[in-house]
Amino acid sequence: MKGIKTVRSWKYFWPVVMVAILLAGMFTLLAPADAHAAGGDLVISGSGLNNPGPITISQDMLQGTEPLPAELQTVAGTVYLQQQDIIYSTINTWPTKSWYRGQGVKLTDLLALAGGLNENATLIKFTSGDGFSATFTVQELIQTPRYLFPNFMNTGLPGHLIGDASDAVEVPAIIAHHSCSVQDWADVQDADNLSTGDANLLLYGQRAVTQQTNARFAKYVKAIEVLTDPIPQWGIPTASVAPGEVPVGTLVELHSPFDDEDKVHYTLDGSPPTIESPIYNWIASRWWSSRENELKEINRPIEITDNTIIKAFVAGPGRLDSDVVTFEYTVPLTICKDNPAHGTPNQEYIGHTFTAVGGTKPYQFDITGNLPEGLRLNGASLEGTPVVSGTFAFTITVTDNTGKKDSHEFSLLVGYAPPLLTADATDNTVGQTIELTFTDDAIWRQAITDIEVNGIPIKGKFEISNGVITIASDVFTAAGDYNITIIAAGYLPAVVTQKVIAGSGEQKPEQGEIVLRITGDGVITPKEFTQSQLEAMPQHQEVYSAINTWPSKKWYVGKGVRLRDLLNSAGMKGNAQQIKFRSRDGYYTTLTVQELLRDTRYRFPNFKSGGGDGDGHIPGSPDGAIVVEPIIALVSAEGTDNPAYMNDTNALLLMLGQRAVTEQTGPLFAKYIDEIEVLTSPPGKWDEPTAEPEPGNVRSGTKVTLHSPYDDHDKVYYTTDGSTPTLNSPMFNWVAKRWWAARGDETVKAINKPIEINQDTTIKAVTIGPGKLNSNIVEFTYKVVAPPMQVSDPITPSEGGQVSLGDEAILEIPAGALKGTAPVEVKIERVAKPPAAPIGLKIIGDVYEFNVGNETNYQFNEPVTIKFKFNPEEIGPEQIPAVFYYDEEQQQWVNLGGQVSGDTITVQVHHFTKFAVMVTEKSMVTATINPAKGGEVSLAEEATLKIPAGALAGTKPVEVKIERMSETPAVPAGFKFIAATYEFSVDGKTDYRFKKPVTIILAFDSADLESEQDAAVYYYDLSGKKWVKLGGEVSGSTIAVEVNYLGQFTVMATGAMAVNLSDIAGHWAEDNIRQLVNRGAVSGYPDGTFKPDNNITRAEFVAILVKAFQLEPNGNKIFADTKGHWAQKVISTAAHYGIVSGYGDNRFGPDDYITREQMAVMIVKAAKITPAIAELSFADSNSISAWAQESLATAVKNGIINGYLDNTVRPQNNATRAEAVTVIINALD
Repeated sequence: MKGIKTVRSWKYFWPVVMVAILLAGMFTLLAPADAHAAGGDLVISGSGLNNPGPITISQDMLQGTEPLPAELQTVAGTVYLQQQDIIYSTINTWPTKSWYRGQGVKLTDLLALAGGLNENATLIKFTSGDGFSATFTVQELIQTPRYLFPNFMNTGLPGHLIGDASDAVEVPAIIAHHSCSVQDWADVQDADNLSTGDANLLLYGQRAVTQQTNARFAKYVKAIEVLTDPIPQWGIPTASVAPGEVPVGTLVELHSPFDDEDKVHYTLDGSPPTIESPIYNWIASRWWSSRENELKEINRPIEITDNTIIKAFVAGPGRLDSDVVTFEYTVPLTICKDNPAHGTPNQEYIGHTFTAVGGTKPYQFDITGNLPEGLRLNGASLEGTPVVSGTFAFTITVTDNTGKKDSHEFSLLVGYAPPLLTADATDNTVGQTIELTFTDDAIWRQAITDIEVNGIPIKGKFEISNGVITIASDVFTAAGDYNITIIAAGYLPAVVTQKVIAGSGEQKPEQGEIVLRITGDGVITPKEFTQSQLEAMPQHQEVYSAINTWPSKKWYVGKGVRLRDLLNSAGMKGNAQQIKFRSRDGYYTTLTVQELLRDTRYRFPNFKSGGGDGDGHIPGSPDGAIVVEPIIALVSAEGTDNPAYMNDTNALLLMLGQRAVTEQTGPLFAKYIDEIEVLTSPPGKWDEPTAEPEPGNVRSGTKVTLHSPYDDHDKVYYTTDGSTPTLNSPMFNWVAKRWWAARGDETVKAINKPIEINQDTTIKAVTIGPGKLNSNIVEFTYKVVAPPMQVSDPITPSEGGQVSLGDEAILEIPAGALKGTAPVEVKIERVAKPPAAPIGLKIIGDVYEFNVGNETNYQFNEPVTIKFKFNPEEIGPEQIPAVFYYDEEQQQWVNLGGQVSGDTITVQVHHFTKFAVMVTEKSMVTATINPAKGGEVSLAEEATLKIPAGALAGTKPVEVKIERMSETPAVPAGFKFIAATYEFSVDGKTDYRFKKPVTIILAFDSADLESEQDAAVYYYDLSGKKWVKLGGEVSGSTIAVEVNYLGQFTVMATGAMAVNLSDIAGHWAEDNIRQLVNRGAVSGYPDGTFKPDNNITRAEFVAILVKAFQLEPNGNKIFADTKGHWAQKVISTAAHYGIVSGYGDNRFGPDDYITREQMAVMIVKAAKITPAIAELSFADSNSISAWAQESLATAVKNGIINGYLDNTVRPQNNATRAEAVTVIINALD
């Protein structure tokens, strides 16, 4: 193999080379008549093919040396499969760049043999002989152009250094029977490097010059299956810092669900991110333990230096891109603290503009202090001509548009220009004095006060003479560049960079190209080896059994030099503790001396017993184990034990045995090694494993999962019988986290099988992995207990306390939250027959009802905290749990959100009712529909769109989407939603019009229909901002309607609502209550009462007001005490429309009872009534607050609020529910 070379030299003849290669691909390539170490038959099948098959392609057919069967010749239009010879650029997840070259057959040609893709094809799955599988969407692999970027190496091998994307050449995906991977362009052109070792190998191009494609170059492909399954979507990215105001300099990390092949792409300029946008998580999480010192340098956190909007999404193979999310950060007003540039007397100043970040623009800059005569501040800029020298201190204050200020003291140096310094270039070696020369200036020379080298004063270590400054030899102790600054009074600093070089006498390398170095403080004599020297050493040939982290099993065979012999030649020290293997592509791996050389390692001839190659999680037999030594292989072969297939493609390759039959050593076979560094520093220690759920009392059937710090090379070994876990104990995390997305939740859970607790159990566990010492052994003890149905404890209001129903529901009540002084019983109870979850949501676990003194709708003086435990296994990878409470009055579940930590969610509430943890069901579905054939799209059983042939315009397939809306327009008065609202679109167009009618079918909750009500489909008219009735045909709990346009659709209950409230008959407000109930703005309680004379809170009044006036949900105002409150959204909406503004301390007091004067202010603003100027003549008019006088006068004048019989208006009294209903009806009328 040749050394790494730059690709600049071949950039200009690349087109010629490509033409030659592509022309060569048009002719049959003759494969050597040898057996195939990998390779084999290829089976193509699947429901996404016009001919689902299966069809079988032999290896000789794939290589073009055997004719296709007659029936396939007819399909292909050729006797032999057309061969390709293509070069690919690729990046792995380390990340490192490589060239791949493959000879084989285009994937599309292979699929054409099965009739090609049909219109329902969504995914293509490649399954390897070793059990590995890789799935892609049809769109990304077949329909989206992919490229070879011939200049992507121009920035070097590291994959995070973005290469040149110019001269890109579109390349197809192929299944290669011969291939190679190298880092040098000359090597990729050398056909001698091609081998069948990885056949059948999937190769494909990059969609962007930064795309990391290498991880799914699937080897040993034996089956290609085209699927019609729904395409999953990547979960959205998350940010390490919550959006909002943050200090200047805050570092934000972005993470995808797995931080592996799923990459976060982001923008900072407000534009939508694409796959061409910057990547955040360059290094995959699988490498974090190896590269922890480089993570922040490469996966560089985003520094928030000003108000910043990060837009990000997750892209990766096999799934749809995630939704784009926005993280918006603001910073406090901060003036930038860069000092102005130096000035020179009597010369025009070069200028300096002061800047600031954060706050609200525009800014104003003001100055206090002393500026040199002749300079002035003009706006934000210093300008003018200074006429005196010296150092001047002054303060700049910036004021933003809201009046906020920030100040900083600056200094300005005005001095004369010093003479030009010349560095010493004659005897500038380590240990020699350095002489700086300059055109002599006696005045400047006499003004010198100090000299700094790299910022450090060196008083007493320099001499000054005419035109020369001599610096002592002991200042320059090592080779390198030194920044030297001469400081002279009245002058600007004189700066020069002095290069100091190493002395002579270094040992010269031996003749020949060095291919391996042994270095480090753990050897006595560092050594260098040429290829011929390695070949001259005693050679050892070994076969190794190995398991990777998929996990799959495979054989390796190699021949080379024993690692022990190489280290002995360099005189490895007795205190050596670590050995780091560095590869020429930038990869490295570190192992301890103990695990690599002192622990016995084996080949297990029977390690595949009990399963196939893909069953790495099925322990094989350790019988017949043979001791093997680690070697540095000059030639090797993977996937076989036959030495006939060995070559030097991966040389130099570290090869080593297993310490146990289950040990996953495959990732440790490091290729391209060019340096072995032996270290005496002690290795680190793996962190202890963790368990979910935490130890303690659990229900029978609880499933426990164990995790190591990275869930990758670091494995958890455990016992449940009380014995001490070792490397030979059962392993928990067989499938490494890097593969969780590719393998899917079900497969991961089936292999990384949770430990089911059905009796009292103690799990002992240890983390064992390469390069570190084993962790401490930890114990997790679980006691099986029956879950109680309820719990009740007395709580003293002045002290507060905690009530717990096991660990499933915990209530924390602070002192002062309960009313009164006497202890009260606080109870938590499981609800046997809870209200059903709304459409689109599902309840996780149980529903709980809380009460105080048997009062189920208790209101607290201040927030209390509720914690719920849930089963993470019931939550999908893209779902986020939230706490919901049941609004008894509105008879609906309301989202409170909550803070999730592991398997617990916490929320603060002000009142009691029923609570449950829920997750949103899948909220969106997309499908590609062919206009000529039509099709059907369904979002579970909630919403279906049936499109007949010819309804869509054009001939090209289009993307049809159904999405459940999280925010919906307000329900009209007198109506109520009985289904979710869904938005339908075609190719992103929500106003799409069809050529012929299509059918929409929506599910609704028939239990919400009263006896005299009917269900009807409604369409939201965006231009008129109103719901339009479409009707529909009801069948059970679904309703269908034909339309020729798209948009937002829902189902509402229409017709008169029966108002059967037991306590309003004969009440003075009976008619008003019935009217507002019929408008759908308010309802009674589940017990059939309305409680008209009960007081009403500010939140309750606002909720009724927003519904009654049909205000569109809007605004993002969150008061200090409304975040997470059940009425947060309606209060935010009211604030948006100027109806409420809260108290002066950014509080709203949602659970305070509303006063009559507060009610007057809100109703006048909601009804948009012209203020009245009138004197009120009530007996208690002088008790009206000044801020409410105008609104109350307006409400009285317009007949909205009336006084009492005793000629009082009682402005400070709390309003009742009946009064609240009446003023709203009066305002509406």
